Amino acid sequence: MTTATKGRTSAALLTALTLSLGLASADAAQATDLTYGSHLPINHSILVSGFDPFAKAVTEATGGGITFTSQPGSSVVSAKTVLTGIGDELVSSGYLADAYVADQLPTSAFLNGLGMESKGILAGSAAMTELQMLNCPGCEEDLENANAVSMAVSTISPYLMMCNGDISSTADLVGKKIRYSSSWGMFAAELGATPVSMPITDTFEALQRGVVDCVIGAEFWLESYSLWDTLTTVIDMPLGAFQGAHLVVFNQDVWEDMSADTHKIIYDNIPNMTVGIAKQMVEEASSIRAQAVERGLKYIQPDDAFVAAFARTQVTAATSVIEKAESKGIDNATDLAAQFRTLMDKWAAIADETGDDYAAFADKMRTEIFDKRAP
Repeated sequence: MTTATKGRTSAALLTALTLSLGLASADAAQATDLTYGSHLPINHSILVSGFDPFAKAVTEATGGGITFTSQPGSSVVSAKTVLTGIGDELVSSGYLADAYVADQLPTSAFLNGLGMESKGILAGSAAMTELQMLNCPGCEEDLENANAVSMAVSTISPYLMMCNGDISSTADLVGKKIRYSSSWGMFAAELGATPVSMPITDTFEALQRGVVDCVIGAEFWLESYSLWDTLTTVIDMPLGAFQGAHLVVFNQDVWEDMSADTHKIIYDNIPNMTVGIAKQMVEEASSIRAQAVERGLKYIQPDDAFVAAFARTQVTAATSVIEKAESKGIDNATDLAAQFRTLMDKWAAIADETGDDYAAFADKMRTEIFDKRAP
């Protein structure tokens, strides 16, 4: 990235969207402190590189009219109680992962189930956000029933196959026990392995004891859960990602009490939050990979059988996810899946075009999504 581009990125991410104080004079006249609850630890990249800069920018742009108090680490609401807590205004806003509240947000959880088809953090985040904010009445209805409003949906780092033992080909995975979540269990089965479901927090010990041999998960788990102390081989092929992270969800009454100008300020700053998180995750993954290699982990390329097995699973998993959604009353699941794929291709092309110019990608999100929501 050139010096000029770096300067433009910093300006866009930190100050370009700090609008004149007069925009939110109504809110500034009566300062409002909003709580933001999450189960994430205080040092999580979603908070440090996403929410914290977002909150600061909104406070500055409203002249102190809107402030935020972060309540991380399940100190007030947990992953499973956050949406109810937001709806009841136990917290004014919060972060939530739809997988934990799938009964309350079935449409979002269904779309998250298509995560095997994600094409990167930026493309996945923008595609999910555009679909849910502009083209998914069911998504909005689910949130409305929970007395909540979502501002953006994000994707995390791509999943990889990470194993313990000498793995050099797909044949070596036959009979292995693979820890999975969601539809990735179907991929483990397609490989001739045994899918094993367990909390990620139990996986380190399970690997040590031979309860599982491999993990399908994000690369940052190597550090976060010390998995690099037990794993030896990583197959270097993205396998999609979790794509159900709602970055900022407001209590609906709190949102409606804000002025239109404050809504505009928030919409203008959400893209910066999204790309700030993506940038941090990309840099984090690069750093963790370098450390993993230093620790002796081996990264290998997938063979043709692995690639073919994943392609087959993408088709069967999507069919299964759609059928399950339809059985739960999401009648337009097939149409939503088609829209998701179209938007994923659209945003993957934009991500290729903007490259490492994160500010340019944020600008695209602003014009393509949030300007269409702002009053």
